[in-house]
Amino acid sequence: MSCLALATFPLAALAADPIASSSFVGQENPLYENGAWQPITSMSPDGAQFQKNNAAFPNLYNPANNNHAGARTTAAVPNDHYSEIVVGHIGNNLDYVGAFARLQPSGSSVDSGYLYWASLANGANNYLYRIVATGSSYSAAKLVPHSPVVDGDRIRLIARGPVIYGLHNGVREFIYNSATDQIRYDTGTTGMLAFVQNPPLTDATVASWSTGPAPSSSGVWASTNFSGVEDPLDEGDRWYPLPGYQGFKKAGGFAVGKDTQHNISGVWSIAAPQKQYSEVTLGTAATGGGGPVVRIDRANTGQTGWLLFLWADNPTNSGVYKITAGNFLPVRLFTPTAIVAGDKWRLTADGNTLEVFQNGVSQFTVTTDGSYPTGDVGIEAFTPAFTFMAWEGGDPNGAAQPPTISGFTPTSGPVGTSVSISGTNFTGATAVAFNGASANFTVTSASAIQATVPAGASSGTISVTTPGGTATSSGGFTVVNAPAISSFTPTSGPVGASVTINGSSFSGATAVAFNGVSASFTVSSDNAIQTAVPAGAATGPLSVTTPGGTATSANTFTVLSPPTIASLSPASGPVGTAVTISGTNLIGTTAVAFNGVSAGFTVSSDTAVQTAVPAGATTGPVSVTTAGGTAQSSGAFTVVLPPTIASFSPTSGPVGTSVTINGTSFTGTTTVAFNGVTASFTVISDTAIQATVPAGAKSGPLTVTTPAGTATSAGSYTVASAPVIASFSPTSGPVGTTVTISGDHFAGATTVAFNGVSAIFTVTSITAIRAVVPAGATTGLVSVTTAVGTGTSSSSFVVTAALSVVQAGNGAGTVSSTSDRPPINGAYEVGTVVTLTAAPAVGSNLTGWTGCDAVSGATCTVTMNVARSVTATFTLQTFPLNVTKSSLLTGNGTVTSTSSPSSPNQINCGSNCSVRFNYGTVVTLTASPALLSLFNGWSGCDSTSGNTCTVTIRSARSVNAAFLP
Repeated sequence: MSCLALATFPLAALAADPIASSSFVGQENPLYENGAWQPITSMSPDGAQFQKNNAAFPNLYNPANNNHAGARTTAAVPNDHYSEIVVGHIGNNLDYVGAFARLQPSGSSVDSGYLYWASLANGANNYLYRIVATGSSYSAAKLVPHSPVVDGDRIRLIARGPVIYGLHNGVREFIYNSATDQIRYDTGTTGMLAFVQNPPLTDATVASWSTGPAPSSSGVWASTNFSGVEDPLDEGDRWYPLPGYQGFKKAGGFAVGKDTQHNISGVWSIAAPQKQYSEVTLGTAATGGGGPVVRIDRANTGQTGWLLFLWADNPTNSGVYKITAGNFLPVRLFTPTAIVAGDKWRLTADGNTLEVFQNGVSQFTVTTDGSYPTGDVGIEAFTPAFTFMAWEGGDPNGAAQPPTISGFTPTSGPVGTSVSISGTNFTGATAVAFNGASANFTVTSASAIQATVPAGASSGTISVTTPGGTATSSGGFTVVNAPAISSFTPTSGPVGASVTINGSSFSGATAVAFNGVSASFTVSSDNAIQTAVPAGAATGPLSVTTPGGTATSANTFTVLSPPTIASLSPASGPVGTAVTISGTNLIGTTAVAFNGVSAGFTVSSDTAVQTAVPAGATTGPVSVTTAGGTAQSSGAFTVVLPPTIASFSPTSGPVGTSVTINGTSFTGTTTVAFNGVTASFTVISDTAIQATVPAGAKSGPLTVTTPAGTATSAGSYTVASAPVIASFSPTSGPVGTTVTISGDHFAGATTVAFNGVSAIFTVTSITAIRAVVPAGATTGLVSVTTAVGTGTSSSSFVVTAALSVVQAGNGAGTVSSTSDRPPINGAYEVGTVVTLTAAPAVGSNLTGWTGCDAVSGATCTVTMNVARSVTATFTLQTFPLNVTKSSLLTGNGTVTSTSSPSSPNQINCGSNCSVRFNYGTVVTLTASPALLSLFNGWSGCDSTSGNTCTVTIRSARSVNAAFLP
C-alpha cells in the first residue's frame, strides 16, 4: 500500500435536505447549501461545508495551504450502493473532486473508504484511492488509474459486495475487488470531496450529487435452455469468483486476484444445464493466458470445473485443464495455430464429453474422468495482459455443432446476385454476411443456403452464423459493383461530338447508349469513358452497362440538330434593317452573319431569329450557327447602300436657285433638304439630283435621304438673303459706343449706319455685327447693308451726350436742372435743351457762369449736341469788424486779431480801426494794455475771456475795448 501526501490529496463535501431515515436512498440533486450533512472530520478537522457552484466555505482545512471540503450522509446506505457527482468546475491540475463509497464514520478507522478522485488531463490524481483515516491524519493508496474529467462530466462509484466499480459518463472506467485488502469496508455511508491547492475553495465544485442502492444485476437465466449472450462484458452483471480465486474484468478493465498468477476469474451466477458451453472472444493476449470454463461446481471445493486454457507466451502448454481448489491439472494439451485478438474459442460439455472449437471449427474432444452432470459456466484469465472482449455461455441444446462453409457459387457478382453457399450445420442459421454486410437468405437444407448479395457489400469472405457459432469462408466473394454515372461533359452537342462520362465501376463496360441509341466508346479508366454522340441519337439520359449492371445518368444529354434557313424577311435593305430569319433548330444560335459579316441577333423561338443588317455588310447569303452546325440561306440578301454627296453647284444663291447635287446611290431618293428645309427635287440619275432652294432655307449643308440612309454634304450651301436686324445692345450711348447688332444674313455686309451716318463695323458671324457709334450720329434707326439688300432695325438707337456741372469760388450754393427730354443714364439725348439754375447758400453770392449757351441772372441754358461742361462760381460775402478803444484818464493799449479761417487782413490798431472778414469767419481779438495801463473790459463780443474777445462774422460788427491808467 502506498501513501499519498496531504499536499496532493484533497476532500470535498456537500449539503442536502435532511436524511429521512437510516435506510436513506434519496437523491441530493441539485445540491443545497442548507442540507444536513456531516463533515468528514478526519480530513476537515475544523468542520467544513460544501458548495454547489459558487457558494462559500466558511470553515476551511488549511494546513500546508491546502483546502479540503468534505461531507457524507448521516445515514447508512445499503451494502450495494453508489455515490455519483456531476463535476461543476475544475480550475487547474491541482484541483480535484470525487465521490466516496464504503465511507466508515466510526470504528477502528474513522472516515475511511474508497474515493473516485478526478482531475484534469494533466492532473496527478486520476485514481481510485483507498483511504485510511485515524481521525487526525490519513493516508491514501492509489489503486486503479482512470481517465481525466472536464466540467460537466458525471462520475459514479459503485460498491457491490467486495467489488468497487467506477463509471465515467455511464461507461465503466475501472473495476476493483476489495476482498484481498488488509482493511476491508463492508458497509458505510456515501460522500463527496473537493480540493484546491490555495484558498478559497471555489475552483473545485460539484454541480449535483446523488446516492442510492447499486443497480440490480442483469443477465438472469431464463431456462435450462439459456443461450443468451454477455457481449460485451458489463459490470452490471453479477459474477462470482471461482472457488479459490478472486476477481474478474472485461477488456481494458482491472482486477486483483488471490495471488500473482491467477488474477482474473469468474463464474456466472446460476447453474447451467447438463449440456452447456462457454465461449470467449479474445482481446489482448500479449502475455499469460485464459479461456472458457464449464461444469463449475461451486458447492464442491474438490473439483471446480474444466478450463480451456490458451497460453499466449507458452502455447505448447495450452489445452484443457481440470480445476481444483487452487490447482490446474492438465487433461489434454495442444498447440493452437494462433492466439490472436478477435478469435472465438468455445468449450462445450455434453455429458462427459468436452469439445474445443476455434472460430466454429472443432479442434479436438476430451472425455472427462468422471460424471459431472451440472455446474456453472465461466471464464478464467492469467495475468492482466490477457483480456476478453466478449463472452457467452449457456445450453446449446445438445452442444450444437458450429457451421462450416465448404464453398459458394458464383464467386463474384454485383449486389442482388443470388449465391449458393455449401457447408454443414446450417440448420437454424441466424445470419449470413458478405464481408460483414448482412444479407437476406434462405436455409434450403442443413448443407445449403441461398443468399442474396446485399446493398453495401464489399469484396471479402462470406460468414454463416448459427446457434452453434459462426463459419467464415476460406475464400472471398468478389462484389462486382454496379456502375454509377456522376456527370458527363459536355452536356449537349451534335452527332459526332466527343463526350466524357465520369463515374465509377466502368471497368468491363459492355455498352454505352444515348437515350437508348448505342454509341462507340473507350473505357479510359474505372471512372471515365470516352464516347461520341451516335447518328440517330435524341435528347435523353446516357447509360453505361457493365457486368455489374446498368447505370443511367440523372441528367439528360441534349442532342443538338443542325439548323436550317427557310426564308429571309425582308430579302433586301440597308444597314440596320430588321430581318427575320425563319427555319428550324434555331434554339442555341451562337452566330448570325450577312455574307460573312457578324450581326447581332435574338432567338425568338426554335424556328425564328431576329437580326439586323450589320455595318459593313454586302449583298450575299445569310448564315446561322448553333452548336449543331451552320446553315446558309439559299438566296442572297441584297444590302441597299446609303447615298453619298460628292458636290453641288452652284454653292450659293437666293431662294428659287436651281442646284445640281452630284453623288452616288440617289435612286429612290425620298427627301432633299437645304439645312433641314425640304426642297423640291428631281432624280436625274443614280448619281445626280436637280433641286430648288426652298423658301425659308438657311445657309448650311444639303442632305439627300433614301431608304438606305441619309447623306450630308461636307460643305454648306449659302442661301443669299437680305439682312435682318433682330436687336442691338446697348440701345443708347454716346459717340464711340460699341454696339452688338444681332440678326441674320449679315455675311458680306458692306455698310452699317446709325440714322444714316456710316459707322465702322466688324461682321463676327452670319448673325452678329459689332459697330461703333460714329461722330455726327443722332438718334435714329440702325441699318445693315449687304449685296442682297439692307436691313433696318425696328427701334432707334438713342445717341447721348454727357453734361458735367462744376462749382467754383470760395462760396457755396446749389445748381438744379430742367430739360425738354429726360436724362438717360446720367446723359442727355443729343439735341436736348438743358436749363441750369444756381442758388447761392446763405453768406454766398453767385458771381458768374462759364460754358453756357445763354445766361440770364442765375439761369444758364445749354443745348446737348455734344458733351458739355458748365461752371457756376459762388463767392462768400464780406462784412466789416469795427474796433474802438475807450480810455479813462490816461489809460491806453492796443487790439490785435486772429481769424479762422485765416485771413490776410487782421486788426492791429493802437486807436480805432476797421477790417472786412468773410462770412462765417471767427475773429479772436486780444487787448494789450500799455505800460502803466490796465485793460478794463470788452463790449460787443460774442464771448470774452480775460483780455480776449471772440466774434463770429455774419454781419457788420462793432467791438469796444476799455483801458484804465
